[in-house]
Amino acid sequence: MIINYTVIQSNTGEIIKSGACLQDDITKQAVDGQTAVEGQWHDAVYFWDLDAQEFVLRPEMNLTISATTIGVDETLSITGIPEGTALQYVGGQETIDDGELEWSSNVAGAYLFILTNFPYQERVVQIEVTA
Repeated sequence: MIINYTVIQSNTGEIIKSGACLQDDITKQAVDGQTAVEGQWHDAVYFWDLDAQEFVLRPEMNLTISATTIGVDETLSITGIPEGTALQYVGGQETIDDGELEWSSNVAGAYLFILTNFPYQERVVQIEVTA
């Protein structure tokens, strides 16, 4: 019989992959440090709660974004960023530990900021800088 499965990282509950396999082959889907469980769950939205031993929704980052459109050399402010969040953006990446980001650009255009911090859901913020 074919079943759906999800492989999780045993020490964090982070979803590694999901798919379908023969029921007898479910344990073969995981390697050391991982666990395969029956059922298919999407990694962007769920994780395995180690205490409850079930899949739960990943929490959303409760961000406050000052504006989605700013002028050249104006300052964008994002607050409420969880400690240890990885930030990727055009021109670099950094870790946010103080809960906030202030950013400006002297070039008009559209800019993406990708914030990642498990178990939070990844957050993508698009900012338009106008001349």
